[in-house]
Amino acid sequence: IAKTHYLTKENELKTLQLDESPDEADKPIAARKISDAVAKWREIADADFFDTEFKSAALDAFIGSYKSGRGYADAFADLLLTFFGEHGLVLFDPSGSGVCRLAQPLFEKALTNADKILNVANQRNNELSDAGYGTQIHFNPNQTLLFLNDKNARRVRVDIDDSGQFLLKYPDGHRPVAREDLLKTCSESPQYLSPNVALRPLMQDSLLPTVAYVGGPSEVAYFAQVAALYSHFEIPMPVIFPRHRLTIVEGKIQKQIDKNELDFAEILENRPDFIDTVIRNGAGQQLFNLVESTSKTISDTLNALHSQLEAVDPTLVNSLEKTRDSIEGNFEKLSGKIVRSLEQRNETLVRQLEKIQLNLLPGGNYQERVLSMLYFIVKYGPDFVENLLENLPEDPSPHYIVKL
Repeated sequence: IAKTHYLTKENELKTLQLDESPDEADKPIAARKISDAVAKWREIADADFFDTEFKSAALDAFIGSYKSGRGYADAFADLLLTFFGEHGLVLFDPSGSGVCRLAQPLFEKALTNADKILNVANQRNNELSDAGYGTQIHFNPNQTLLFLNDKNARRVRVDIDDSGQFLLKYPDGHRPVAREDLLKTCSESPQYLSPNVALRPLMQDSLLPTVAYVGGPSEVAYFAQVAALYSHFEIPMPVIFPRHRLTIVEGKIQKQIDKNELDFAEILENRPDFIDTVIRNGAGQQLFNLVESTSKTISDTLNALHSQLEAVDPTLVNSLEKTRDSIEGNFEKLSGKIVRSLEQRNETLVRQLEKIQLNLLPGGNYQERVLSMLYFIVKYGPDFVENLLENLPEDPSPHYIVKL
């Protein structure tokens, strides 16, 4: 929550980050405050972007929401309402004392039935693993699904041992807390408790008449695990609806893609040998074909020799295989040298491919996981959001390519 990423006018991926003290970082989001370092962000971002008619207003909207001493939650809420408030967005603060009072029965059950709940969760995880699926949420032994905000406002995980003793998980180890004291806190001051990632959706859906939940791939995957918890807590589970996934392609990048006859699926596959493959299939295709043909000829010849040696003198087969390994290793080295030579001879192409990768897969990941919307608002104005909302098809299944 304390950093943002964007592409600069020099076409570099830039990160602005607010450093926090360990004490501040241990607090729940609702209690954390923005540091004084944010005052420098405006000047830095202003220098990083080209001057556009939208830049000043965009920086006001984004960085203006994040003021020193303001809570992160309030700043983020302000930013969301700036762009989506007119579309009916309603924000809900789950940390309020009134909300936590309504969630108190859920918190109490999470404490008093912790062992049963953990068994349900682990059984579900085992079922998913047996079926060949990965799990996003790891349940630690003897954990509850709750955190406690201690007297120093630190958010501490609540565990429970085999005897029923509650324990608070601090960086330096567990500290016991009396069972009656924790249950009293839950009963009288539930605002000091908060759910973990598995209990959070259940808290939400126990308080709100949720029809559908829209989430990204990782969030949707959570529900495969927590579905069993919905049944255990007897809470109706909402329909899980995937959010849209898209990659935004600016005109300058589209020109480079067209020029080099590249395929979006191939680019977004994010293979580490993407640039090498393009070079192999382009300027160096004839040379690499010759290397591969030579390698195959040698391999076929060695296979034939292997068969003959087995019949004539099997003791020489081991020497032959060592020779084969040496030849194949040298050919791999030769292939690498050819790639490096072609890269040097095709520096312009390599730079173009690197620029395409940086723009479509910044930091080696999808844009939606890295880039702040600030980058696009500075360049294309506040209508950028409206245009996306108006033009995206309703079906969220495909990964859309949005060409600007």
